[in-house]
Amino acid sequence: TQQELEEYYQKRREQYTEQVPSDPNDPNLPLTQRTKRYAEVAGIISKQLLEDKINSRAEKILQEAKTLTEVGFEDIDIEDANLSPEQFRQMAGDYETAAEQLSEKYKIEVYAGQTGLLSALDIQADKNLGMLYLKGYGYDNPVGLTQIVFAIDELQASELGPYDVPKPRMYENIGLMRDIRTQIQGYTGTNIVVVRVIRAEKASEPESINQTYSKSTLKLDQDEDQASEDVYSVKEKVAEDLKKLAAMDTTKSKAEEFIALAEKDGWESTVEKFNELYGNQTKQDEGDPNVFELQNLTNISRNSRMALETWAVQNAGNPAASYEFAAGSDLGDVDPWPS
Repeated sequence: TQQELEEYYQKRREQYTEQVPSDPNDPNLPLTQRTKRYAEVAGIISKQLLEDKINSRAEKILQEAKTLTEVGFEDIDIEDANLSPEQFRQMAGDYETAAEQLSEKYKIEVYAGQTGLLSALDIQADKNLGMLYLKGYGYDNPVGLTQIVFAIDELQASELGPYDVPKPRMYENIGLMRDIRTQIQGYTGTNIVVVRVIRAEKASEPESINQTYSKSTLKLDQDEDQASEDVYSVKEKVAEDLKKLAAMDTTKSKAEEFIALAEKDGWESTVEKFNELYGNQTKQDEGDPNVFELQNLTNISRNSRMALETWAVQNAGNPAASYEFAAGSDLGDVDPWPS
């Protein structure tokens, strides 16, 4: 309502300020702080209040979802019961059933689904899953989904410190997890999610060249493409790797040729020569006459060894701290519940 907007503005006027010239006719004078008028920010406030109400309703629904799926644990002290993963599975509620109940109750779409087997890299690279986090116990200490789910006893591929979050168990609800982008002022359209790990397998050799498995991630739009990329095929991966290995010999040969020409004739002449010899073979855009070009990059900083070592120590417990480290990561299966 209009009254809500005005009350919000009056309580937070200090948030709506800007620096303006103290005298518009004299730009040399120092700037002064001006509080924006209500009319200038009413649209922003209205949008913020709407987002707050949406998030509040989403949190309420997902808290209820957790309650529905944890009914089987009401009379049990989970910490002392020492339940096995199979016991957890039998006692945990069904996400699909709870989602249907909540959709009917609140007359909105509540999504429930199951991903495929995902590596740390798969989760980190996903536009939805890679953004999810829980707030740790320390000040401003977000802990990402990857680090949390790969800490389960069945994998032990990541570590959670005393100021992070408790280590989860198979079939135990994790969340409410939020999108890290909500910390960016003005960012909207994020997800609030409850997840649980329902399957975990450590990295191992494939059973056969024909082995395949699903690696589908979180899809909220039913029209999103279910591309072949959602299926991991050992045969296709091996074929891709063999093509890359075969291309390495050619790449090495051309690199050595380039170096020899550059030492003899200089960089610019060599680039022109390579465009004449190989430009038509490698160009992706027919309208681009110069596939090879010389670029001068300046003011590029280089991280010190100490900085890299410090970063490595800080991220020692995170299996997806760097995409380079993810190739050999263990696999986990995450059952997501976004709102």
